[in-house]
Amino acid sequence: MKAAPMSFAEVFAPLEAWGSENTRRIYARMGAGENQFGVTLGNLRGLVRKLKTNHGLALQLWATGNVDAMILATMLMAPDRLPVKEIEGMVKPLTYYRLIDELVDNVVVKTSHADDLRTRWMDSPKEMIGRAGGTFWPPGLSMAAPGVWISAPSWKRLRPKSCPLPSASKNR
Repeated sequence: MKAAPMSFAEVFAPLEAWGSENTRRIYARMGAGENQFGVTLGNLRGLVRKLKTNHGLALQLWATGNVDAMILATMLMAPDRLPVKEIEGMVKPLTYYRLIDELVDNVVVKTSHADDLRTRWMDSPKEMIGRAGGTFWPPGLSMAAPGVWISAPSWKRLRPKSCPLPSASKNR
C-alpha cells in the first residue's frame, strides 16, 4: 500500500529540528540571511528520497522564504510546470549563492527555457542573476571530469578551446 503524501506541516517541522546553530552561522556568513534553520544538504536530500516530485508542496515551501525550505523546494519542483516569468521572479530576489545554484541545477536547466535564460542572465550586471546564468552546467559536459566535453551540439559555443570535441577519427 502506498503511503499518503506528507503535508506541508509534516515536511516543514523537521527542518527546524535538523538545523544547528553552527551551520546557521556559516550559512549566514555565506549570504543565507536570518530566515534559515541551518539544515545540511544531506538531510534535505534524504527527505527528498521519501517525498519525490511534489510541485504543490514545493511551491508552498518556496513561499516561506526560509532558505532551507526553498532549497528543499528546488529538489521537489516539476520544472515543466514553471513558466519563464515565474522562474525569473524566483531568481530575481535571491541573495544566497547556494540557493541560486540549487534552483538552476535542479529546476532551470530542466526547462524548455534554459538556453534563453542562461544567455540573458550571463550578462546581467546584477551579481546573483549573472551567477544564475553562469551556473548552468550544459548537458554533455561531464561533471565527473570537469572540462571534459562529451558532446552537445547546442552548447558547442561554450566549449573551451582547450577542450576540443572528440574526433571521429581514431588516429590522432
